Amino acid sequence: MFKFAKLVEYQNKRSFIMNNDTNTAGLKKLAFTNGLIGIIGPILSFFIRIIGLAMVSSKLAKTGHTLTQQEIFSAQLPVYLISAIPGLIVLILGIVALVKFRKAENNTVSLAAHILLIVGGALSIVVGIFGEIPEFIGGILYLTSLKKFDQPQFPNQNIQQ
Repeated sequence: MFKFAKLVEYQNKRSFIMNNDTNTAGLKKLAFTNGLIGIIGPILSFFIRIIGLAMVSSKLAKTGHTLTQQEIFSAQLPVYLISAIPGLIVLILGIVALVKFRKAENNTVSLAAHILLIVGGALSIVVGIFGEIPEFIGGILYLTSLKKFDQPQFPNQNIQQ
């Protein structure tokens, strides 16, 4: 019976620690990071794809003949792999943020921002530009939710010292 009481006490302390104000600072940093990466990642990936197009064009100009599919694929593969890295990072950050915010029961960032980052990251890896648009919108939603972290969680919450 004594061990059970200790376990309940530990769980209560743990849930209090998870929901206090010190955890919101870490969540705010995570939201800021997700916002920046959600905006910078698609832009970076887009420029990498433009560089890849320039590489294929320059290879075409150097050879002077029509390239085969294998030559185009061999020129584009490294560019595709490098441009998939920002999408993978955004996908991982979206999943981590969804888990952290739901575990802390913090609703300052809307569920749509998490979902847009996850779906955008997955689509960016597979189809490119169509995934970068949801990533960008998700990053904007994260950055616009930063001002909610400074407001009280409950409407009637007055902090008196």
